Amino acid sequence: MPDMGDEIITDSQTIEMRTPYKALPRLQRQHFLDHQKGEGAPRRVSLGAHPTVLGRADHADIVIQSAQASRRHAIIHPRHGEYQLLDNNSRNGIYLNEIKVHSAILRDGDMIQIAEDVFIYREG
Repeated sequence: MPDMGDEIITDSQTIEMRTPYKALPRLQRQHFLDHQKGEGAPRRVSLGAHPTVLGRADHADIVIQSAQASRRHAIIHPRHGEYQLLDNNSRNGIYLNEIKVHSAILRDGDMIQIAEDVFIYREG
């Protein structure tokens, strides 16, 4: 067996021996919300490694300017490469794909509605 870096010559063709294949690190796709409807739309909001609070409070990560939204209406938690949407005991609830939910793992294309605001979840 030739040493790494040696050449093998066969029938006037040269084949270089290369280092063994190493798996490249998996690229993380950027997850985000496309704000489709409501005050401030359209806009894109990136989701990161920390929980994202959606609500009426000025200190929320995504401020929803509606009297129908609670101050801390919902939270999006990153979990093992996925994002979980949680209702934070809001008055009026959250809707995922037009169904009222308390919590759900988000999938690409999911529609989230809080009060009059509509967001589409995207996985890059």
